[in-house]
Amino acid sequence: MHLEADLGIDSIKRAEIIGAMQDLFPNLPKLSPEELGEQRTIGKISAYLGTKIAEAKKKCLSVV
Repeated sequence: MHLEADLGIDSIKRAEIIGAMQDLFPNLPKLSPEELGEQRTIGKISAYLGTKIAEAKKKCLSVV
């Protein structure tokens, strides 16, 4: 679903939701508001988060 067109969630509300997610899940990688703002659907946000989590795991494994 398109967040703004289908659900009425604007960029400000999207930033508030992401902030709340980061409060609830402090181990999530820090998300770029600019990059995140380009993700317009729930599926794209999920894929973006998956990519960021995979990148963070890769960094942790390369340090060990």
